[in-house]
Amino acid sequence: MSDAEPLICAFMLNREGGGTALDWQDIATIPEGGGILWVHLQRESPETRAWLTDVARLPELAIEALLAAETRPRATAFDDRLLLDLRGVNLNPGADPEDMVGIRGWIDGDRIITVRRRKLMAPSACAVAR
Repeated sequence: MSDAEPLICAFMLNREGGGTALDWQDIATIPEGGGILWVHLQRESPETRAWLTDVARLPELAIEALLAAETRPRATAFDDRLLLDLRGVNLNPGADPEDMVGIRGWIDGDRIITVRRRKLMAPSACAVAR
């Protein structure tokens, strides 16, 4: 998968410590099943905005925050939902560790949606895929 493709990885977590890997076709609609859906997307892919809007149906304010070119670390609550913008140490080969790498996320009752521009080693389930 190239960096231009929207999906880095996705899982339906079963709330018991396991889960099932999903592909782009699996998340073309939000899967039902009583688990927690985690979708990790490439922020700069053109399909990411469409998926966040048309499939995930996130509020426009959240979409703009997830896809913004520049942001600062923050956590913002929207009733029972949370918008996060976090930074991690850059452990990519040849990188300066002080050049922080961002990950942004939207968390609601049954979904975790994260986006990134540069690879961050922390989401280890995806590190194998990328």
